[in-house]
Amino acid sequence: GASEEDSVNCVQNLSLYRDYYKQKLYDDAYKYWSIVYKICPASSERMYVDGVSLLGRKIKAAKTKEEKSLYVDSLMAVYDQRVANFKKEGYVLGRKGTDLLRYRSNDPEAVFNTLDKSMQLQGKKAEAGAIVSYMNAAVLMEKAGKKTAADIVEVFGTMSDVLAHNISKYEGKKTQQYYIKAEESVAKVASPYLSCEVLVEMANKNYEKNKSDAKWMERTADILDKKECTDAP
Repeated sequence: GASEEDSVNCVQNLSLYRDYYKQKLYDDAYKYWSIVYKICPASSERMYVDGVSLLGRKIKAAKTKEEKSLYVDSLMAVYDQRVANFKKEGYVLGRKGTDLLRYRSNDPEAVFNTLDKSMQLQGKKAEAGAIVSYMNAAVLMEKAGKKTAADIVEVFGTMSDVLAHNISKYEGKKTQQYYIKAEESVAKVASPYLSCEVLVEMANKNYEKNKSDAKWMERTADILDKKECTDAP
């Protein structure tokens, strides 16, 4: 029957696209990948990871705005299909939102809403890159008049907590570096919205639970220092 034919087809095209992909023949890989994506979307989670990378190349190589836009649409559909077939919505939306920020920053609401949902679903498990994207998305919203400066401070506060959690959780592991870098980026992006008053208030609020954590004290002092908020006790 058709389904048997499909599954033979699926296996064949899956192995073809993977072979070409391994050989870095990305245009050929894309041709066979497209068939797998169409006829057997639930066959492989790896296919979605490769699809994001293949479409990233197509977007880069696009000759016209229209062509680029079509490939960006396809990329977003790949993220949605992945969620439909393999769940992990919070994680995948973090990746999707980051790509929306890269390619569709002129639609800050779509970017922000995607990342906001990711953050709500992921909580403390949010990826470093997604956290930075979220902070950037919040600022885009403020610039578009859809968020207030107070909203930015709130996002900064929430993200600072998530970052601090992961920085101590991954103490001594390579992953920790990503969160430390993310913390620097987040502070930089939020910086224009952070008065000394706000920063000192946040430091005070978090002081009790972190005062025995030398690294937290150091990082907080560093942020206050950079903004020259050094009069505060």
